[in-house]
Amino acid sequence: MIKHTGLSIRNIQEVYDFYERILGFKKHTQFSLFRELAEEIFGFSESPEVIVMKKEDIELELFISREEFRPAYTHTCLEIADAQEIFERAKKQNYKTYAKPSANGYTWFVADSNKNLFELKKPT
Repeated sequence: MIKHTGLSIRNIQEVYDFYERILGFKKHTQFSLFRELAEEIFGFSESPEVIVMKKEDIELELFISREEFRPAYTHTCLEIADAQEIFERAKKQNYKTYAKPSANGYTWFVADSNKNLFELKKPT
């Protein structure tokens, strides 16, 4: 079982605009990562604020970072009942979205303004 996923975002406002209002996560806790620890573990010489978000059994650690991030093919798949509603909210707020027809209906994709990509599926 995966305990959590860590993601980098550049602006704390994204926590509220995307992760709360679009994805429906709630803030669980917040802390600062010591610069020495960030450098030792991740190789970045900064002390980022970390906001832990929760929704059902899903936990995200959002690192507020000035470091440039290029996600390539990295994405997080969420199997959640309100997948289509999340897609519609993201589309309405002009976030990058994509709907792919599949054998079970649709698979939806939404990305925050930092290009963190989420694949959304309804439980089968």
